[in-house]
Amino acid sequence: MTDRATQTNRIVFYSQGQTAIINADGSGLRYFEFDVPDQETWSPGEFFPDGKMLLTSMEARRDGPGESFDEYFHLTPTHTWIYNPGRDVLEQELLTKERMTVSPRPYLLLKDGRALVQGIFEDRSAQSYNMNLDGTDAREVTQAGEGLAYGHSLSPDGSRIAYHHVTPSGYQILTSDVEGGNRVLVATDKEYLYFGPKWSPDGEWLVYQGCLFKQDSGHDWSDLFISRTDGSEQRQLTDGQALWFGASYGSPETKGGWLQHAGVDTGRSDSGVAPAARFQGRLGAPAAASGHGPLQPRF
Repeated sequence: MTDRATQTNRIVFYSQGQTAIINADGSGLRYFEFDVPDQETWSPGEFFPDGKMLLTSMEARRDGPGESFDEYFHLTPTHTWIYNPGRDVLEQELLTKERMTVSPRPYLLLKDGRALVQGIFEDRSAQSYNMNLDGTDAREVTQAGEGLAYGHSLSPDGSRIAYHHVTPSGYQILTSDVEGGNRVLVATDKEYLYFGPKWSPDGEWLVYQGCLFKQDSGHDWSDLFISRTDGSEQRQLTDGQALWFGASYGSPETKGGWLQHAGVDTGRSDSGVAPAARFQGRLGAPAAASGHGPLQPRF
């Protein structure tokens, strides 16, 4: 989570069921293939200061033929690893102790060897936790029964997180400290699904998407918004739902083809950037490999 000017810039991307890594100059392309039993897919996560990165592997999906995503996907076991791109090896499995769920998913690397991790339980409820990288000392960041929080983003100084919160009142943008306290409701509107907050480099602003879901049942498009971190001075930066919001897979005639997650090791703490693209004359960004919506906008 510090500058790494001496590290080689790398791009990690996910396409057609495979994750690959390539140097920014186009050299060194390789697809992830590890000799680990029962692991079928690999999803990229954040980079450590030394250039190593988080990888999340997944066993065979439990939502197979005849089994719905909603009822069975969260029962698919996941595993989290430290991957060394320089040596092309998995160095260590993380989150192995005191596992509360079969499918923990790390979102953010925090200070002092900790991570922000989401757990989805058998009853399909979900919570976010601040825990050690081995899985111990899990502290609740969100509470049971208050809705699904994801799309987390860490402030430049590492002291606060921003996220969108799915509640009966809609998709809202909130911030809190990394322990879940001192919450601030940044954006809520009954007409919009607000999604994917990201911090400005100075930590003073948030940028996020807003989908007019009542007019767009597919949740395909959005506009870009910016506001102060307390929700003041909100401005809409685009018009006409100009930004691609929907999941980027399916027929090239309707969704622009199969293009999913891209992560970029830029030597900065905000690695994970995907370039915007134009589809059907609108701005778009690749979707997250987890299948949970679009990649968030970036400053």
